[in-house]
Formats: sequence, structure tokens, C-alpha cells
Amino acid sequence: VILSPDVETQCKAIIQEHHRRDDLTAYGLKPRHRILLHGTPGNGKTMLAEALAYELQIPYLRIKYSSLVDSFLGATAKNIDTILDYAKTAPCLLFLDEFDGIGMDRSDNKDVGEMRRITNQLLISLERLPSSCVFVGATNAMKLIDPALKRRFDFVIEISAPNKDLILQCAKKELDPTLTPGHDILWLTDKIAEMQLPNLYEVVELCKQLRRDLVLNKGLGLRAIMGFAA
Repeated sequence: VILSPDVETQCKAIIQEHHRRDDLTAYGLKPRHRILLHGTPGNGKTMLAEALAYELQIPYLRIKYSSLVDSFLGATAKNIDTILDYAKTAPCLLFLDEFDGIGMDRSDNKDVGEMRRITNQLLISLERLPSSCVFVGATNAMKLIDPALKRRFDFVIEISAPNKDLILQCAKKELDPTLTPGHDILWLTDKIAEMQLPNLYEVVELCKQLRRDLVLNKGLGLRAIMGFAA
């Protein structure tokens, strides 16, 4: 996972608190466990949630928005209740993408009563969630989330579009010589960093395309892929 220094610091704090749960308990404290990730698509919010579960050595449970929202009145709130009740039974990381879809601002004039009830249910459920369950919500539309709901989160972390340094780190990882046996194309990473790609997903896909060309064309198409003349 490629992270900015600020995001990496916050993630290390989360991991440390959960690994030192007993130390915190001795002081009447609990690990912080409610995390909201926000930012433009394609920069690793889902991957970061998976990585946190791995580092915390707990099961990773992903909730699909489409399976959570129901057209029947009151059913969505009940679905949320059922899932969070299940998450309370054992340590886990519960990941919910498109969080803005169920946590929308209650002051929105376009909102309907059902969505207000869902937001109210979330406020109650998140407050009651034990620290053994790490809840991670992710959104591409931070402005749509209810302000009171935002305040329920211990960490609100922005995963922003990558700068040149993060793109360079990502490219070096994806073009590491261990992934290109018999070839060293790390010289391309500086050029990739100059391309101002919009997100890390695009960086990874470009690097995969370069590696694929090494396998299929012995690297003859590298310059064409990169868009510069030989």
C-alpha cells in the first residue's frame, strides 16, 4: 500500500493502539476503532482497509452497498442492525464502501424520511459498536455525509490523489526487477512520475501493461506504451 506520510502515521497509530489494547485498558482507555476514509476513486481506500485487517490479524468483512440497501420501508435499517450485531460477536474489520449512500446529511431537502431513519440508526449503532470491531467506512463524496455521523469517527483520513513522489514510489514497486526477471526497466519510473496520472490505479495498470509487453513482445512495445519515440 502506497501512502502519504500523514496517512501512514495515522494508520500506524491505529495498529499500535489495537496491538497494545491491554496497556490502554490499564488506564481506562480503549483502542480507537471507527475510521472514515475519503477521497477520489482509485487511490487505495479498499486496499488500505484490507491492509489494516491484515496488520491487526483480524477477519476482513466487506459489506456491499447493493446488498445492504432494500426497497422495503425499514428494511435497510434492519439490515444495518443485523450486520453490526454480527460484527460484535468476534474481533473483525468491517468495511463499508459508498458510505455516503447510507449516511447522508439529514438536512438535505431532497432526502426522504427513510434515509433519515437509516442515518439515525447508524448514529446509534456506531456508538454501541465495541472496540473489538474496527469499522471502516469509505466515500468519494464526503460532503454528502451527515455532520453528526462524521463526528462518530475516531479517524477521518483523506486518501487524496497522488503527488509525484507517491506515483514514483508506486511505479518502483510495480516495476521492481523481481517482477521483471531478466529485465531492468526501473529507468521508466521517473518518466511515469512525470506523466501526472490521476490516481494510483492508473499507475498500477500502466506498469502491468509494461510488464505484459516484456513477456509477450520482449519489451519492443515499451516506448510506444509510454508514448515517446525510440
